[in-house]
Parts: sequence; structure tokens; C-alpha cells
Amino acid sequence: MTSFKSAIPLHRTCQEAAHLMLAREDRPLNWRDKTALRIHLWICANCPRFERQLYVMRHALSDWRNEIAK
Repeated sequence: MTSFKSAIPLHRTCQEAAHLMLAREDRPLNWRDKTALRIHLWICANCPRFERQLYVMRHALSDWRNEIAK
């Protein structure tokens, strides 16, 4: 009997999706991870909120760094 994850190779849990969202801040994702993350964000109600929170934090920190550099 095959496991669910091996039967659907692009399936990711919310925890795995969060890890991928954080990892893509530091490095480009490979095509399999990028596709799996897109699929997960499409079907999950909560993870897009987390993705938006990361976006807000990234831009807030960028603005803060720019202010300090002045």
C-alpha cells in the first residue's frame, strides 16, 4: 500500500508550505517545490494569509532599513 504523499507527489502540508514560503525568502525554489506551493496556496484557506503576513513583514523591514540608511 502506498502512502498518500507518495501517491500525490506535489501534496504539501501547511507546515511544509510555511517552510517553503520561508525558504524562498533566501533561495529560489526548484520547480517541484514551487509547483507544490502554488497548488497548496490555491487549495488552503490559511496559508495565503501567512504568505501575505510575510509580504508585509518583508516590506516593512525594507522600509525601516531604508529609513535608517538615510
